[in-house]
Amino acid sequence: MSAALHSMKEALPAARRALQAPAAPVAEDRIGPRIALLAEGPWAAQLAADLSAEGYVVAQGAALRGLLEDLARPATRPDLLLMDAHGRAAVALPQVNELRRVSDLPCMVLRAGSEEAGRVLLLDAGADDCLGIETGRQEVQARLRALLRRSAVRPVAAAGPRLLLDLGAGWRLCRQRRDLYRPDGDRCRLTTAEFDLLDALASQAGTPVSREDLCRSVFRRRHWAEDRSVDNLVVRLRRKLEPDRRRPEVIRSIRPIGYMFAGFPEAAPR
Repeated sequence: MSAALHSMKEALPAARRALQAPAAPVAEDRIGPRIALLAEGPWAAQLAADLSAEGYVVAQGAALRGLLEDLARPATRPDLLLMDAHGRAAVALPQVNELRRVSDLPCMVLRAGSEEAGRVLLLDAGADDCLGIETGRQEVQARLRALLRRSAVRPVAAAGPRLLLDLGAGWRLCRQRRDLYRPDGDRCRLTTAEFDLLDALASQAGTPVSREDLCRSVFRRRHWAEDRSVDNLVVRLRRKLEPDRRRPEVIRSIRPIGYMFAGFPEAAPR
């Protein structure tokens, strides 16, 4: 018993030194590129598992609308889109067209069929890469890595996640292309000043913005007492946006401050 106690007393100093020593650095979890996978079925599930094992963050879904909403959120904005054409290029063509109306997000179309003409249509529509139905998962991953390397030097990749603003009721403001898109995907044509005004107001949605701040943002000059340039521009913009110009809901007048962007009402008949 005395021998055991003696051994414990000798071990105590070493234990104290171990407890007082600084902890070894713990490697932080590294989060890889975020991949949006618009595909379903066993093939897509296996591809998602393979990508996750390689360190990618995979968000799998079946609807492009959800992806367009994710583009406006910093926490969920993908770095690249993988889209399954289910063996027919015509399946993916409308989605590629819709994506390119609002974003330059790198896009790869998978299983686009065996016909060269269909893949050419997809590439011309804006797909960055297009793989036939016979392409194996390893080649898909290799091409994905190559596309991410190329997209990493694009200016759009460094421009941040706020290139696409959701204005409500399906309306979207694309800063990259300086375009406004209606819920049906058609472009609403705006002048340079109208776009700048809408951008300035939508960037602070729900908050009144003074005529002084709007004048500086749009016309790059100060506002004076009798200046009606901002008010006249608001009138022109309302003609294009408001469901009922006699009772403005999208851009509201906040007397005596200026104007406020309230968003498009869900039931706006456009």
